[in-house]
Amino acid sequence: MKLEAMIANMPEEIQSDFYATQVKEKFGGLRFYMNRQTKEMNDAIKTAQGRSRFVCEFCGSPATLVYP
Repeated sequence: MKLEAMIANMPEEIQSDFYATQVKEKFGGLRFYMNRQTKEMNDAIKTAQGRSRFVCEFCGSPATLVYP
């Protein structure tokens, strides 16, 4: 939602230039890639990726990453 708000605040003629190219899980954490991003977007993505390692992907409750 934060990225959507950032894009919505941009001039309309460039909004469509910013979009997700890949969203996946890797090593127990979120990976989110965009075709183009600002520093503010990059910071938000890094924060979300870091937090994702401590949240259950099924219910959203606090969790810890467990390696087999």
